Formats: sequence, structure tokens, C-alpha cells
Amino acid sequence: MAAGGEVDWPAAQVLMLAPVIFLWVLVFSVAGEETGWRGYLLPRLLSLTGPVRASLALGLVWALWHLPLWALPGDFHAAIPAWLFGVQILAVSVLYTWLWLRSGGSLVLAHVFHAASNTTLGLLPLIPGEGADGLRPLTIAIGLLCVVSVFAGWRLSRAR
Repeated sequence: MAAGGEVDWPAAQVLMLAPVIFLWVLVFSVAGEETGWRGYLLPRLLSLTGPVRASLALGLVWALWHLPLWALPGDFHAAIPAWLFGVQILAVSVLYTWLWLRSGGSLVLAHVFHAASNTTLGLLPLIPGEGADGLRPLTIAIGLLCVVSVFAGWRLSRAR
């Protein structure tokens, strides 16, 4: 709204479903991803390089993993430029690595944070065609995510 766009906030009934949506996403979506990304790949990448490079390498693989979603008819990913999604994945990968390392390698925290992120993305009016007025809300959200991730990356690089 501050940047001149319209906001289509979800109805209260939809927001009341947030816990159910969160649990669905946690069990049927991110559990497998995070077991692979932070449970398997990240520790191996960290044994080869520092946390920022490991995060960016994992983020690149993670972004490529999602590319087939652009080919699914009706999937919301088609409304998002692949490069913008890639920036988001790289930024969030750095943030997840910071959380994972700060928690002592907790996969539970990685699962919960990933499910909460996906649930929030699905409920708030950020995606074009899913309540957002164009790409501006998503671009602003990803820009803010990048700022937080740069700070997390700076902290990761100093901790090594």
C-alpha cells in the first residue's frame, strides 16, 4: 500500500486455517526437503567450504530443484519470474544456514521455519494472482529478506 498498490487481505476464516495449513505444509512438503537440504547436503558442503559459500551452493541446487514447478499448469510459480524466485531461495538459504548453525544443527527448527515461511507466503497477499497486485509486494518482501540474509551472511562469515 505504501508503494501505491492495492492489498487484498485474506479473510479471517482463511487466517484461522493457518495452523492447519502450516501442519499440512510441514508434513507433506518441507519435511522431505529439509531432511535433504539441511540434514544431508549442508553438513557435506560445510565440510568443504565456509557457511556462506555452502549456503549459496545449497541455494543454487534448491532453486534448480524447484524449476519443474514452472511447467505445472495452474501452479503459482508461473506468476513469479524464475530469477526472482532464485534470489529468494539464495537469500533464504543463507538465513536457514544461520538458523541451523545457531541451533546446533536442529532439523526441527529448519522444518518449522520452512513450513512457517511457505504458509506465510501462501496466506499473505504477496503472489500475483493469489491476492497481490502485481510483483511489487513479493519484490519488496524478497528485498527485505535479502537485507536480513546479508546480515546473517555477515554474521556467518565472522563466526568462522
